[in-house]
Amino acid sequence: MTSHGSQVARKILCIGGSTHNQDTPYKIREALIASNFLEEWAVIFVNHSYFKIKNSSTNTISSYKNKINSDFNNLNITFIDSEQQYVIEKSYVYILPDSGMYQSPDPWIYAHFSINPGKLPIIKVPKSQASLELVDIWCDQNQYYASGKKRDNFDLPYIDKFMGELAQNYGSLEKIAGLIICGLYEDGANGLKEIRNSGGNTAVQFPNECYSPLRQKATFEMPQTALQIEPNHQTISLESTPNILSLTQWLSEIK
Repeated sequence: MTSHGSQVARKILCIGGSTHNQDTPYKIREALIASNFLEEWAVIFVNHSYFKIKNSSTNTISSYKNKINSDFNNLNITFIDSEQQYVIEKSYVYILPDSGMYQSPDPWIYAHFSINPGKLPIIKVPKSQASLELVDIWCDQNQYYASGKKRDNFDLPYIDKFMGELAQNYGSLEKIAGLIICGLYEDGANGLKEIRNSGGNTAVQFPNECYSPLRQKATFEMPQTALQIEPNHQTISLESTPNILSLTQWLSEIK
């Protein structure tokens, strides 16, 4: 079990997306620092196309980690990248790996959030076969999340699943929150609604500012879908859009 030896987090924010605007990770970093958010919270960053590790060489994996560490400069970063349990501790940002777009994933990428028997919040990456069986069970029980898709057609990590697990364990935590940023398709909409229904704070990035330079297209579907199924999420801006609550303001309000 991996622990940094600091205090266990009882307040957890999960940020989900599948794309992001230019410098979004840096802007998230700046908002976390400006709001002093990490003094009491941990952040789990769940994004389909941020930490690509599938079929990568050691050097390539290292380059991704170096880029992410640079994006979140001066923050404590933990990569969820081995078959073990990670105790969630405040002041840390946890990065879940993705499978690379449209590729069958490596089994260990299936990460689960839970509270262990010692009442510690953990991210657990089970052994390969057990992990695959757990995800198959989840897919069978939650087909409406996946629009009927089979497991191998998903992009990983599953934002709906991870946010849903966080919501289900809210009773053992002090506060939880969820944020959906730019992204394609609908993953995250139902998980964010579960966080809200459990009593957590929820927000989406202002859809009109979602544009991926890499894809050369608007990537507003994830926040827009989340608002369609639950209009009462707050809308926040990472791009200083006038008359929209900034990420720094929202973090300051909920912390």
